[in-house]
Amino acid sequence: MNRIIATALTALLCVSGMAAAHERIGASGRAPTRVDLNQSEGRSASSKGKVNKKVNDLKELEKKLDEEFELLKKEGVASATPMYAEAKGRIKSAIFIAQPNPGTKEAALAFSACSAHVAAVLLQFEREMNLVKARKKAAERDSLLTVLHGLHEAISRIEGGRAYRLSQELEATRGKAAGLQSDLEATSRQAADLQADLQATQADLDAAQANLAAERERLRQVMEDAQKRLRELQSDLINVSRDARGTIISMSDILFETGRANLTANLQTNLARIAGILMVYKEPNILVEGHTDNVGSRELNQKLSEDRATNVMNFLGANGVGAERMTAIGSAFDKPVADNSTPEGRAKNRRVDLIIMEEELDYGQNESAAE
Repeated sequence: MNRIIATALTALLCVSGMAAAHERIGASGRAPTRVDLNQSEGRSASSKGKVNKKVNDLKELEKKLDEEFELLKKEGVASATPMYAEAKGRIKSAIFIAQPNPGTKEAALAFSACSAHVAAVLLQFEREMNLVKARKKAAERDSLLTVLHGLHEAISRIEGGRAYRLSQELEATRGKAAGLQSDLEATSRQAADLQADLQATQADLDAAQANLAAERERLRQVMEDAQKRLRELQSDLINVSRDARGTIISMSDILFETGRANLTANLQTNLARIAGILMVYKEPNILVEGHTDNVGSRELNQKLSEDRATNVMNFLGANGVGAERMTAIGSAFDKPVADNSTPEGRAKNRRVDLIIMEEELDYGQNESAAE
């Protein structure tokens, strides 16, 4: 059981370290060099590997939970069923939260809360099994006492050597009963110790849940403030909208030099404002998509869309947005938002979209659904 508690605490420390590493990268405030990017990718891969190991540790805890529950179910301990169901749900919820976005504080806190809870349930299961063993030992003791009573009656009816032999058996039986009584007392003390451990673990679980709730509220407030500041960017050249993926900032190609990927001064000014918001609102990842109309060859439009998306991403990175958060892609004319057969439609399709992927974040709804 000490190994199980150590595994839960290791999950907490490892995932918390990953979240801190991501914050240090996002808060550097300078343009990342190639060395910085290589080191960041190395740390990210290492952290992800550690978190994947902790996911495996949670699955090992789940396996241990299943084994202990089957033993209690065979003994007819009905109180184990709701605790087992809740612990299984917590494990699935923690894995659901951590796998898509392992480097966040959210993931760290989810691992902490889940590990503490499962460890608490395993302690309770062990306590219940000790109580079952104690009841069995008590029943065996009562059976032996019944035998002793029978021996006493037999001694009173038997004489001579037979009476002596029975008295010897009586002494042996008494010694065995005394040993069982000692075992019963030791089991009772162990059960009391487990109860104390359970109470301490429950206190840790309550604290972890409180920290998780506070972090969710902080993220919600940051998101609301960022949404307000992003809406203030709305203009004739920049459109701010939302869909299932999150917030979309669509920039007209008027902000680029015609047929080129260079950023104009006006676009750089607006991107600098966006970078300032994203440096504070640093939880979600960002997808930069370049789009064109259908005039010209696919190869030309594909390269132009990729170059514009890449230049926007690099400018944001140079202004303090963590490179590990951003991905740039070119879609040429594959994702039009208007009819390419009219000049107005083609103008709308020539754009760069900055997608702030808020659907990856969780403010408690997912866990509530899992429970």
